[in-house]
Amino acid sequence: MTPTLSISDLFSATLAGVRQIAVPTAGPALIFALAVGAMFWGAEALPETTAGSLGFYLLVVIAVFAHSLFSASMYRNLVQTTGTLWTSVWKLTLAWMLIIVTVAILATALVLFFSLIGSSLGVVSSEPGQDI
Repeated sequence: MTPTLSISDLFSATLAGVRQIAVPTAGPALIFALAVGAMFWGAEALPETTAGSLGFYLLVVIAVFAHSLFSASMYRNLVQTTGTLWTSVWKLTLAWMLIIVTVAILATALVLFFSLIGSSLGVVSSEPGQDI
């Protein structure tokens, strides 16, 4: 039979867990928040030119990498550093999964960017069969 826990014990354990993660990851979280803020600023402030689009894409890349840094710092604090070789392998696997997801997001954004640019240029040129 499982032991019953009081709500106050659960609440204090939750706060202790939040402190265990939030305090060490405050720096990467701040960097991520600033990168996302810069990305939102760039969406409004950058000109609608090729240079502005590439500048915005650069801000998106910076925000994604800041998110990766934030996620990696959370993984380091969640997975215990003491342990066996299996723990180290698991942490390395999580790091590679994070890198793969980051590259997939950036590649998808790049493909969508160039496909939308190509289709919009076809519509502007008024060639038949170039509808979106």
